[in-house]
Amino acid sequence: MIDGFYNWVKNIAFYMVLATMVTYLMPNERYKKYLRFFTGALMVVLVIGPIISVFGAKNEFNSKFLVESLKEEVSNLKQDAAVVGDVQLDNLVAGYEGEMERQIGKIVENRNLYLVSVDVDWALDQDGAITGIEGLTVVASTKATSEMGISVGEILIDEEGVESLEEFNLKNDIEDVYNISPGNINISIQR
Repeated sequence: MIDGFYNWVKNIAFYMVLATMVTYLMPNERYKKYLRFFTGALMVVLVIGPIISVFGAKNEFNSKFLVESLKEEVSNLKQDAAVVGDVQLDNLVAGYEGEMERQIGKIVENRNLYLVSVDVDWALDQDGAITGIEGLTVVASTKATSEMGISVGEILIDEEGVESLEEFNLKNDIEDVYNISPGNINISIQR
């Protein structure tokens, strides 16, 4: 027990020294606020990690922490998108979709699933300009894609079209991050 406490304090001290060193070596002031946010969030995890593991709520904490971190990333992406002109809109949309796929991949992995695909439906105004996300289709699997092979396995639909607990939790996590109505999020889990 005392060895665990010493290791915990040693890890925190080492992390503080490392985070301070990286912050001072950062050449651009513009990115320091993001680095401080990230290092602060990791410090919180380091400090309360052992306490949470004692109470057995580590997985739920990890899910909530991931969702909140991704919310912050989405907020930063939206701010950056407001600055970019129409000239780079196509590149921005492709980059945004790629980042969404990466983030949703993290959410899916956190639920012990594997991401197969993400399809974003964009909401357009009268002029054809993108106004936001209208819908999202996420296909996940309980097996890695290399294990699945080329064939599509049997798709099981629960009785009366009720979604499984896995689908419900995944939909809630995605809704929390992207602020999309649950009715506009389609989740399919291949078994």
